[in-house]
Amino acid sequence: MTSLAERAHAAAVFIRHNTAVSPHGRYRGEEHARTAVRLAAALGLGLDQITTAPDWLRRRTTPGEPVLATATCPDTSEKYVFLARFPIYDDEAFELLGPCPECSGQVPLAAIRHLADLGTHLARSPLTPQDLAHTDTLPDTFTHDQGHTSTCRYGETLCPPHHPRNGKDPYHHDPSHHPHPKHRRPRQRFRRASPFGIRPAG
Repeated sequence: MTSLAERAHAAAVFIRHNTAVSPHGRYRGEEHARTAVRLAAALGLGLDQITTAPDWLRRRTTPGEPVLATATCPDTSEKYVFLARFPIYDDEAFELLGPCPECSGQVPLAAIRHLADLGTHLARSPLTPQDLAHTDTLPDTFTHDQGHTSTCRYGETLCPPHHPRNGKDPYHHDPSHHPHPKHRRPRQRFRRASPFGIRPAG
């Protein structure tokens, strides 16, 4: 077993290396590397048992885009997928993703800060659709997560049954986020401020 100093050094080297070689750029690369280090420490796993990927479903255009981190059990090869919704904040809990009891979409089912939180979650019986209205074990983000299907009564927005949403485009429900050309508002040009205020150019 390696010493604490050796493991700390390995973590620092891991972050520097992955920041430099990340295909997502240095800032995103550092966020992914720090997410992996933090999850490995929380679960008592080696860094080689953690993989990360961008979360294209929940992505934002602000700093700290969500990161999906997958932990693989070295004994059973079972995989657990965690969401770091705001990876730039080291004190934010991970969100364990799993199937929604109502729609089977991959959504947050538990807030995980350390190994005991995961143990508590795994010891519970899986929730049923009837349990959802009465349970207090789900994270707050469950009810507005983009992982729900379009017909699920939970989730950020309910879409008509014929809507083409299939969980791959998180911005379909709000044209202002990812507008189709026909939804875009015409740009307005403004003249310099006058004593009567700013007026749109004619």
